[in-house]
Amino acid sequence: MGPTCPATDPWKREAVSSESTRPSAFGALSPLTSLALDSSGRAYLAFGTVAGDATDRLLVAVREPGGGWVVEQIASGREVGFGAQVQVDSSQAPAVLYSTHVSPMSLQLAHRSAGHWTSAPLITQVTAGRFSLAPTSTGGEDVVWNDDITKAIAYGRWDGSALKVDPVAISSGQFVLGDPVIAVAPGGQPAVVYSDPNRPSLMFGQKTAGAWTSEVVAEITAPAKASSASLAFDDQGRAHVTFVDQSAFVIKYAVRDEDWTVQPIPAVTQKVVETVLALDRQGRPHVVFTDLGAHQLIYLSWNQGQWRAEGLVCGDAQHPDLVVDADGRAHVSYFDLDAGQVMYAVREAGLL
Repeated sequence: MGPTCPATDPWKREAVSSESTRPSAFGALSPLTSLALDSSGRAYLAFGTVAGDATDRLLVAVREPGGGWVVEQIASGREVGFGAQVQVDSSQAPAVLYSTHVSPMSLQLAHRSAGHWTSAPLITQVTAGRFSLAPTSTGGEDVVWNDDITKAIAYGRWDGSALKVDPVAISSGQFVLGDPVIAVAPGGQPAVVYSDPNRPSLMFGQKTAGAWTSEVVAEITAPAKASSASLAFDDQGRAHVTFVDQSAFVIKYAVRDEDWTVQPIPAVTQKVVETVLALDRQGRPHVVFTDLGAHQLIYLSWNQGQWRAEGLVCGDAQHPDLVVDADGRAHVSYFDLDAGQVMYAVREAGLL
């Protein structure tokens, strides 16, 4: 059995929008969620929904500290594709990366100014849902995606006016299902984790001195693969990764010093299908994952040399995202299947 929801609930939960959310007729991004906080505590939560006239919409809910949610629209109709991700850059401005559903599919990058969102096209011919966004220290955004033409994982940097595409792909070969996830190291170097279906393995690639190098994080027993990877860097530049090992549907945690140390998280005994990782200021990992076997959304944190776990949602909840603020509090967005709503939760008590 997985961990139970605590009798004294340390989580404060609220619905982000009063309208019900459901998947679209052509399987677009709803009900995925993506969450980001700026340094003042303002929250941005990107999600998809379907209006009463069956029109898909990409929305961002904005919440001032201590205030309520204000929902803003970025795109609608076939301009809404198979995923969206929100981040806050070094100037504390939000950006949303999303795909369109029109053919050929394209990536769009939206920025917010005075409460209004403006989108710019980045690249066409992308594989549905296979992209990731990370802010840079210079105010731009780094982007990775699966290139549908070359079948490679590609990288580019948005400098505020255009996407500068790296002429050398991170990887080559049949990587249509590579699921790349990007993060930027403290020194400014972009890094990516992705699944290599040919080995099969979870890979880590980093750009240093103008060139990409790749190495194995973990080998996976064929024919399974690694999925739902999440990547973060601590202040010392160490890479932390969580992922689902589909050979056993368990969550694993990896840290890179000189080499990779990979360990299963022992609190997990059920069927894990999604996981997301965030670090606090001390470099301690916090994890939220979906356990279909236990019908729970579970929160983990590393404290006093061990993993501690509790049930965040005792019921059907999926598609979580996680941010840890400067005070060590975990903020989580997720889709509540029972209520049909996008939800936001904060753990006021801090570490378990």
